[in-house]
Amino acid sequence: MCASINGNDKILIMLQIINANNNPFFVHGDIHGEFEDFFHQLTNIMELSDINLIICGDVGLGFYRPKYYNTIFKKIQKKLLKRNIHVYAFRGNHDDPEFFKNNDKLNEILNGVKNIHIVDDYDIIRNDNHTILCIGGARSIDKCKRWKWDFRTQKQIPVGWWEGENVIDMPDNFEDFLSANNLNIDTICSHTAPDFCEPLSNGCLLYWAKYDDTLIEDCTNERSLLTNIFNKLKISNNIKYWLYGHFHAKYLLYDNDIMFRCVDMFIPGNKLDMYDLN
Repeated sequence: MCASINGNDKILIMLQIINANNNPFFVHGDIHGEFEDFFHQLTNIMELSDINLIICGDVGLGFYRPKYYNTIFKKIQKKLLKRNIHVYAFRGNHDDPEFFKNNDKLNEILNGVKNIHIVDDYDIIRNDNHTILCIGGARSIDKCKRWKWDFRTQKQIPVGWWEGENVIDMPDNFEDFLSANNLNIDTICSHTAPDFCEPLSNGCLLYWAKYDDTLIEDCTNERSLLTNIFNKLKISNNIKYWLYGHFHAKYLLYDNDIMFRCVDMFIPGNKLDMYDLN
């Protein structure tokens, strides 16, 4: 289903319903391309099996060509198949949005890979127990320093962030889409978070704001946007959980019986911050 996005740039996205099996859902924060270490800990150290895993952005897609990821994912696929694990990953600010939207890139990344699923903005993942909305993207706080000189084009080009990294607004007809498909969202997973969730201060932004005039305003507006989305959706949906990554920390807030939880990033050698939705 096509839907237009509010904002200065009119973007068309395809809204998808992704049907998952009825295994429990676990949610983790950013993994930043540490695929082999992350999945080694998941399967060999924690020995988890029969689960669905959602990664809340900063997956690490876009730093290399699609074939690179396909080679790694095929290796990981063997472990995932053996342990019956399905992975659902959506974009953060350190992911190229094209790797989540461009069918040619998706087909190359996922060729021969069945248990890793690339999830786009406003896709719905559901099984008999949960209906989960995914909202990707965020403003990179350090992008003012993430540039390099490209000798081919003779221009400065971004490194580790991409145009279109920001959160995009909810499609105008998204609630109609939910109603038409009899969907009631109980969980929202995003990269960044509404403005009433931790972190509440701009302390971590102040250093980079010295070099980036619009940083604080952009981040403030972005988080306000997610708050507005939440306020719209909570009217007609029974939302119980909102989980997010991005901030490389653990935070917890209960508000009107809704749990807001920041899940931490992956650091090789550290215990995984896995939130069990069940």
